[in-house]
Amino acid sequence: MKSRPTLLFDRRESYRIKRSEFWPDFLWQWPLYAQGIPLGLWKGGLTWFARVNPGMRWGGMFAYSKSEIMQQLPVENRAAEESFHLPAQQEALKSRLAGATSWPMILKPDQGERGRDVHKLQDALTAMRIVEGLDSGTWLLQAYLDLPYEFGVFVEKSTLTDVFTVTSLCLKQPLGVRGDGVHTIASLVAQNPRAMRYRSLLEDVLAQRGAEVPAEGVWVPLHFSGNHCRGAAFIDQRAWIDADLSATFHQLLQGVSGFRFGRLDVLVESPVALWQRDAIKVIEINGANSEPAHIYDYRMGPWQMWQELLRFQRRMWRQALHMQAQGVVVPPLHFLWPELKRYKALIAKSKQPQKTGMQAFVDTTILEAKAFPN
Repeated sequence: MKSRPTLLFDRRESYRIKRSEFWPDFLWQWPLYAQGIPLGLWKGGLTWFARVNPGMRWGGMFAYSKSEIMQQLPVENRAAEESFHLPAQQEALKSRLAGATSWPMILKPDQGERGRDVHKLQDALTAMRIVEGLDSGTWLLQAYLDLPYEFGVFVEKSTLTDVFTVTSLCLKQPLGVRGDGVHTIASLVAQNPRAMRYRSLLEDVLAQRGAEVPAEGVWVPLHFSGNHCRGAAFIDQRAWIDADLSATFHQLLQGVSGFRFGRLDVLVESPVALWQRDAIKVIEINGANSEPAHIYDYRMGPWQMWQELLRFQRRMWRQALHMQAQGVVVPPLHFLWPELKRYKALIAKSKQPQKTGMQAFVDTTILEAKAFPN
């Protein structure tokens, strides 16, 4: 049994970036098409990926409901959640927010990816303004989980034993800076390559608190999200994976049907809580469209990244062949293509950067470094 981690890396490591982290999608995804299309032509068809997770629409590749799969988790392992169908239930959503007594809350689309249109609502007034601008569709209102550590945990179900194994583990460090007792928050941002990369998200934050000088060692969060597209640094923690960790997540997922391959985004109070099923809070389950998040670690070069992606895709293909042998049937490409085009249009519509304002902070105060051990 490995020793359980209690401390993490020096947070200054989260400042580091690599050029391939910010390549456009087509540049780092092209090897997946180069491998995935021939695999499908050989066995399984071009929509083979849709078989991987039969309980998720299109296998969890696109346009699938986040809430449907999440509802199968034990109540104690997920945030309380309500769904609203807009525009029909816009007034019901406003009424719910007007009567809310617990803030903040998270509002996000039921069909989404990469942090698209995820809002942290701090108060009723701000929430009402956001609701007015929402697109039609199903939206999820979630209780905010105030837990300091977020991890991406990739799991795969054995085609022989139907037992889940953890195959990737990654710490998601939200965008932030570390005080030195000398420089202002604005100066610290200017010295931080990662923060400068996402400066367009921080205009309101810097206007509100840019002149403050945080004490030495104090961590100043600049965004609430552990999403890479919102500035989070991803730190490879695969060295922590052991049989006990896999057993914990197998137990967690026992009641989830139709899910075999994908990534869970989870929150915990401390790293050691990853080995305690009752202490894990799942905020999202991602299917065939998910990557093993450790590929974004700044220490991993593009060739290593491509190798990892191709390796995971081949494993996903083998999962699809296993499910094909079990009788799972998926529609052909000409049925999928129109839906994919509609979904891509929806994503393109909301790709403008989000301004975070004060909701970017976990709270409206600077968090003490002791709450986040280095």
